[in-house]
Amino acid sequence: MIGCTATQSDSGTIYYLQTSTPHLYDTSISGPYHNLDAIAAQIERNFGAECQPGTQYLDEMLEAGMEIMHVTSPMLVNGNPNLTKTARILRETNPTMLAQLPGPAWYIVVAEIAVEIAAMGSSDSGASMPLEDAQVHGTYGAETSANDAARQLAQTIATRERGTVAVMPGSSCFRAGIMCRQDGSPQLTHVVHVQHDRGAQMT
Repeated sequence: MIGCTATQSDSGTIYYLQTSTPHLYDTSISGPYHNLDAIAAQIERNFGAECQPGTQYLDEMLEAGMEIMHVTSPMLVNGNPNLTKTARILRETNPTMLAQLPGPAWYIVVAEIAVEIAAMGSSDSGASMPLEDAQVHGTYGAETSANDAARQLAQTIATRERGTVAVMPGSSCFRAGIMCRQDGSPQLTHVVHVQHDRGAQMT
């Protein structure tokens, strides 16, 4: 079954696209976008042939002039109704960045780790970390501003979760894990990182 919600756009709003495949614990974010048409095109690409029902429903929504908030589509995998993919629009009120898009943008992503699944491990050394969720927490026009804000946010989350911040080197963009004690041993529960993009071009 395909579910969706529609809404009208707000002044000064920029957008991100969150695509989630819950049974795979996979969540990704793309953006920022300043135009909903560009997001619709990206949803179609992210859904692909495996989520054809969702793509068809998206087309019908757009033809009716509706602005999407989220679309959930069954995946055409073994006919299992529990296998779905959801495309969700994330909104941020940021007139300053809206005026600069498309253009350089740095945004903070907080990824919530699926701790129990991660603890089970994976035989695939290249497997990505299983995620419960990922959200955007601010967009900036300069890397230093985004890094400073991400550093403060990581400390706030660590304090709330009674954990510690473990900075991950390797990039000029801030990236850190939040380590909390689970069953007496430290466990990665969140990753806070800054992403750099130029903002989606209008299609």
